[in-house]
Amino acid sequence: MKILFVGKKSSSAGGPSTVMTMLKNYLEKSFNDDVNIINSDTLSLKKIFLSNKGSSKFEKEILDADIINFHEFWDIDVVFLTRLASALGTPFFFTFHGVLNKWSLRQNAVTKKIFLKYFGLHMFKMSAGFQFLTLQEYSEAKNIYNFSNKSFILQNGIKIKELKDVKKKEKNDVLKILYLGRFHSKKGLEVIIDSINFFKEKKKNIFFRLVGPDSKYGETLKKRIKEEKIEKYISIEEPVYELEKKIELFVNSDFFILPSYDEADSMALKESLAYGLPVIITKECKFFDVEKNKIGFFIDHDPINIYEKISNINCDENELIEMSKRCVNFATKIYNINNVGNFYRENLKEIISGVQYSPNWNINKN
Repeated sequence: MKILFVGKKSSSAGGPSTVMTMLKNYLEKSFNDDVNIINSDTLSLKKIFLSNKGSSKFEKEILDADIINFHEFWDIDVVFLTRLASALGTPFFFTFHGVLNKWSLRQNAVTKKIFLKYFGLHMFKMSAGFQFLTLQEYSEAKNIYNFSNKSFILQNGIKIKELKDVKKKEKNDVLKILYLGRFHSKKGLEVIIDSINFFKEKKKNIFFRLVGPDSKYGETLKKRIKEEKIEKYISIEEPVYELEKKIELFVNSDFFILPSYDEADSMALKESLAYGLPVIITKECKFFDVEKNKIGFFIDHDPINIYEKISNINCDENELIEMSKRCVNFATKIYNINNVGNFYRENLKEIISGVQYSPNWNINKN
């Protein structure tokens, strides 16, 4: 099968880039598929079309593909590519990654309403399918367009590597809490800083590591940390992209924290669980009930709540070991790319053939 992905390829682009790379590696290795990626960061299709030079640069790639999976949406170049694919008869579908979530739609709301009216709805009509990562994501988007008869729900998978020769964390009295991801206002990281004064006042032994690529939001966080003189409790560190280095971060931390205002299907959250790191998250992460599954704890965006919840975590060493085992088992059972990737490929075959058999197509009951 020849598959074409379109999306931001840079590692700093976050989840969609990781998803495309992981699926590409899995499909090529497991099925000998031919998978290519068009990097939407470097596109300038509108210039090509408006200059009357034609679109021959992309015609061959689109004609050669059996199917196209768009991992980008709010982009005029994507509009041109979908129209070209439709004209050439190559089926395509969208994986939205939360861009139609209510929180996301409130950001630059006017621009997005205009885009949806003049471009988005037409792209939806041309599309052969839609992938939503969770039922919650679908529920938040379904009022925009009748996605139900062409949609399926399938979460992102992750590669789970057996732990070998990884230096384990040393037992000490400091509770180490890790954040790994982009520095963006959506992630709610400022509330961690807001909570630190409570830990500081009570002289709690705690340290937060925030790891991710530079951004204006990240610079704002750094400035606050310096101004409030709380470097003893929190650090902002360079991004880590290699899996081996991520694993070192996971196994040398006690908890993973994600206080987001909105998520679609966090890859970092899943990776942390896969390598035995329990999670502290908001319900806006649209994840499973981590407390019911005994793999973590819920917090809200109140710094007092974060302080109290973390302070009341009463896990001795044995309980942390058991919780870590539950995290690994949970992730291995649900998120292993070998299972998710196979389901994904079966859905591609159904989109190409125009016949849908999978049990989660046609989400009319929701």
